[in-house]
Amino acid sequence: MDEHRHDPPTAGTAPLLVVLHGHGSAPQFVAPIAETLAARTGSVPWCPSGPHRVPDDGNGEGRAWWGPDDEGPLAEHVRSVVDVLERHGGAVRIAGFSQGAAMALAVAAAYTAAVPGARPAVIVVAGFLAGDTAVPAGADVLVVHGDADEVVDPFHGDLVARRCRRNGCDVTEFHHGGGHVWDDAVTAAVAGWLRR
Repeated sequence: MDEHRHDPPTAGTAPLLVVLHGHGSAPQFVAPIAETLAARTGSVPWCPSGPHRVPDDGNGEGRAWWGPDDEGPLAEHVRSVVDVLERHGGAVRIAGFSQGAAMALAVAAAYTAAVPGARPAVIVVAGFLAGDTAVPAGADVLVVHGDADEVVDPFHGDLVARRCRRNGCDVTEFHHGGGHVWDDAVTAAVAGWLRR
């Protein structure tokens, strides 16, 4: 992925695809996923970086969406992503992995609250609800979880799906036999869902 993909994109007519990395990761590790999904769905990818530096997973680039003393994403960090979505002005797709999925839910909730009639596509992979995070209203939501996930129990995916349905979202669930991963099979499932 080109470095400019980490910078906010300019306004355009193609759907904007935001892919948010997990805790201890960085944009360059979700960039190949974003590029693949963008190519398969005609989207413009954007992979922002979490605002907090954290002990990394051996790659020297550890970032997080909220700090160790926070129970979830801070309003100003959510707002910084929502501002980009509003400036884009077109269709919006918000995806995240693990902690990034929790951030994606917070961003989608803020976006649907700020933009009347907005109906983003939200992809929650191995995600959870952080603290008192709201869920989006009236969004299209795909919840993906591995039945063998030992990092974020599959129960959390079920909870996300239930809460989103209660808030008027059209929810699709995709379970796989793997663990805490976003692999090629997950990418294929996400791309297929986005194309529908």
